[in-house]
Amino acid sequence: MQRADNGQWGLPGGHVEPGESVTDASRPTTPAETLAIGFFAPSDLPKPFVPIHEIRIQDAELGSRETLVR
Repeated sequence: MQRADNGQWGLPGGHVEPGESVTDASRPTTPAETLAIGFFAPSDLPKPFVPIHEIRIQDAELGSRETLVR
């Protein structure tokens, strides 16, 4: 998805804040603002792409079940 706030492309996602339950974290509080949504081959990612998300895609392509620490 392409973010409306900075124009970067990246994987949709989020995180749990300290003290927040997973249930509360999974409830949207505001609509996600996106400019565009698309599917791309890992070798053809749109630019600009969030750098850490590129690494996550590369890690997924490895097919390893082990935790990767960076």
